[in-house]
Amino acid sequence: MGSPAGRSVKPGALAVPFNADYPASPQRLPVRPSRKVFCDPVHGQISLHPVSVAVVDTPEFQRLRHVRQLGAVCFVYPGASHSRFEHSLGTAHLARLLGARLRENQPELNITEKELLCLELAGLCHDLGHGPFSHLWEDFYRRGARDRGLKPVWTHEAMSCKLLQHLVSVNGLQEIFDMWEVDFGQGLTARDLKLVQALIMGDCNQDDPARRFLFQIVNNADSSLDVDKWDYYLRDCHAVGLTSAFQYERLVGSARVISCNGATHIAFRDKELANVYEMFRTRSRLHQSVYRHHVVALVEAMICDALLLADEKALSFAGGVNCRLRLWETTHKTALPGATPADMEQFVAMTESFVELSVRRADASSSHPDVVRAQRLWNALYCRFRKSSYLYQFLGSVPHRENLSAESVIQSLLTALPEAARPQPQDLVVRLENVHWGRAEENPVKRVLFYRKALPDIPVRADDLRPRGNAPTLPLQFQDSRWYILLRGQAKPGLETYLEEYLDTLH
Repeated sequence: MGSPAGRSVKPGALAVPFNADYPASPQRLPVRPSRKVFCDPVHGQISLHPVSVAVVDTPEFQRLRHVRQLGAVCFVYPGASHSRFEHSLGTAHLARLLGARLRENQPELNITEKELLCLELAGLCHDLGHGPFSHLWEDFYRRGARDRGLKPVWTHEAMSCKLLQHLVSVNGLQEIFDMWEVDFGQGLTARDLKLVQALIMGDCNQDDPARRFLFQIVNNADSSLDVDKWDYYLRDCHAVGLTSAFQYERLVGSARVISCNGATHIAFRDKELANVYEMFRTRSRLHQSVYRHHVVALVEAMICDALLLADEKALSFAGGVNCRLRLWETTHKTALPGATPADMEQFVAMTESFVELSVRRADASSSHPDVVRAQRLWNALYCRFRKSSYLYQFLGSVPHRENLSAESVIQSLLTALPEAARPQPQDLVVRLENVHWGRAEENPVKRVLFYRKALPDIPVRADDLRPRGNAPTLPLQFQDSRWYILLRGQAKPGLETYLEEYLDTLH
């Protein structure tokens, strides 16, 4: 296929306009937009609006095929190799599904077809801005900012909004959407695009409290109960073999918009209390058993170290005349006010395979110790049975307490160990891992609104509901925070014995 309109081409090459490979009407207008159906292992048949299909069929969105949903988790759970691509499709499907059900059950809400399209597109594009290895890239960025004495300003949510605007521009989609709007009533205006970006950010317009409920569908800042979570809880459980009794279909079927404190909110039938608890319990189990698995933490630390080491000496993009941009700087530049389309394109080029090969296949003539160490770290991940001296070790964990920091954990550990078994301070990695239900120490279900069958317009909180059958079994605390202690390289003789005694004193 030729290059889409707006995208740069080689000198002398013909810039082929969008849709040029398809038959056009006699008036040279684009063909009538059509839907596309995807077969999904979690939701079955997913049908997307033509506008969403146009967004999916761009290099910027297709990049998500090469960004794993769970980053390094696949080193522990082999099935966790699914990507942000399919999660985005699933979230788009659920966003439209919930919006359409609300419109069907409550016509008085006047939910328009355009609002349903914006919800679908927000679900589709909410993760566009994730970097390679998903959330691991955010750790890499924050550490790079700290090492440079800078405040981290890049977030994947804001990047998603920027990339959406970028892909519409460079692929010539706005002109196409405007024509579709005029000819078929199925386009997307610039104003609609602003709404999509606000839905992605969960940025509710306080001037229109009557539409607040729309901002609780894709990114719910009020209770963390939204379709993004529904999809990735079930998709991740499916990938790693974890069972869950959560049924989003029941929530969709009972969802209702009611007024509370002067604004509209989505509420659910009182009988869905146990189902809502199961949703948040599934989140906690995924974090405890999967996302915060101690080996996952170990692998993430190795990859992050390898990226930081190699990025300083071997990895770079062409950033202009006499300028080289490293991976961290490329990410950072996209968050600055003066970010250019070229900056965005450089970020889009950073897939996981590109980053990994850049580290492992760095210039063979380079003998810089940081580059060599980065390559050996990555190679050690693929040869763990060899027990390489570059393979990190998990030493244990200690519960978090008030005023405890990574530095104080390291200092207390070094003080407790005899010199013969004491590692070097720079060889210790201490990470704070939090497992909670979505609202730190708070019970998130208390933020969810319910209603009774006899009084469908009166909001009710969970504390005021009488459980049907057996009451939900709740944890004594909703957050468990622990410091994971990792060691770069091999332990000295006797370390494990002394370490076990030290950890026993802290539990």
